[in-house]
Amino acid sequence: MSKSRNIADLLDSSGDVKSGALDNVPASDDASSLTTGTIPIARIADDAVVADKLANSINTDIATGVTANTTANAALAKAGGTTTGDIRMNNKLSFNAAARSDTQVYLRNTVVDDKAFYIEGDETTAHTAHFYNNVSGSGRTGSVVSIHQDGAGAAGSALLVDSDGDTTAVFTGGNVGIGVTPESWNTVGPALQVGAVAALYSYSGSGDMNLGANYYYNSGEKYITSNYACRYRQVNGTHEFKVAPSGTADSAISWTDAMKIDNNGYITKPCQPIATSAWTGTRAANTIVPASNMLINTGSHLASNGRFTAPIAGTYWYSFTGMKASATSNLKVEIHKNGSTMSDAYVAYTNDPTYSRATSFGYVALAANDYLEFKLASGHATMHPSYGTINFALVA
Repeated sequence: MSKSRNIADLLDSSGDVKSGALDNVPASDDASSLTTGTIPIARIADDAVVADKLANSINTDIATGVTANTTANAALAKAGGTTTGDIRMNNKLSFNAAARSDTQVYLRNTVVDDKAFYIEGDETTAHTAHFYNNVSGSGRTGSVVSIHQDGAGAAGSALLVDSDGDTTAVFTGGNVGIGVTPESWNTVGPALQVGAVAALYSYSGSGDMNLGANYYYNSGEKYITSNYACRYRQVNGTHEFKVAPSGTADSAISWTDAMKIDNNGYITKPCQPIATSAWTGTRAANTIVPASNMLINTGSHLASNGRFTAPIAGTYWYSFTGMKASATSNLKVEIHKNGSTMSDAYVAYTNDPTYSRATSFGYVALAANDYLEFKLASGHATMHPSYGTINFALVA
């Protein structure tokens, strides 16, 4: 045919090349080798093949000067194809990324799965924004913002900060954990949990502030671990200190009020050891003064036999007041520590007429489980059944 042959003579009414219009096929697919003659329809590729060849051409052009690309897939996504390569665009933007159909913006280091930065949406792992480097683990399911390095993260986190596998901060369900994934704190008391057992939180209803160790709130206050627990609370201008004995993890806590400072600065210590008792009947010489008429006995440290036992090491106040029951002889009452008589400086003594009174009081240092007793000295007067008390208290 002539080179000046009209192109319209080669096409049918649908725009396809007429099968009989071409002959004289060149040996190469390269159109530049065509000098004379025509191309048969066998040399015209279908749409998919044309798209693939065009995409791979673009891939080669883009790869040049960016980074070597050895994959057969296109750098710019082709219709219906797999989207991988150094630069990918398929309603997304990706630089040096693996095949992630869920990623909207993806920036990554050259090592596989060493993500420098990416923001994701509509992903099965539900990250909204995710920053990490050299991450080998998984488990960031539900994270909204995740910042960590070489760690597995924490499922369900709204905010996760992690370094070398040790969680630094986790934000879940309105609560924040530093160095730990926080316990399942109830939403009425959003909490900041530091480490395994320390926590700072507030009840939204009462507006209080709580600082505690080894407890969390979820439909009641519970132990975090099987150990002792304590709580400091500020509310309505007051300060409250509470303690609890050792309990079982996740079991309910029963608090004891240890101390309270009200808004006037008055201090109450409901558990402070203090005891006062009188006795009944005339007391003979060489006998222990009993506590047979108990008036106050906080903590139950004074026994009915008159023995006061120190629950903790400290400085204790003691006092005795009693009256002679007869005119003969004198009244002498000693204080005994752990069964031994203390010096005369602690003795209550009177040699006055009938019904005179003797008194002794002061401070004594006691170790835990030391005990004190008052004893009428041998060979002295009996003691009246009334008009006297024995008293003990921890003061420092």
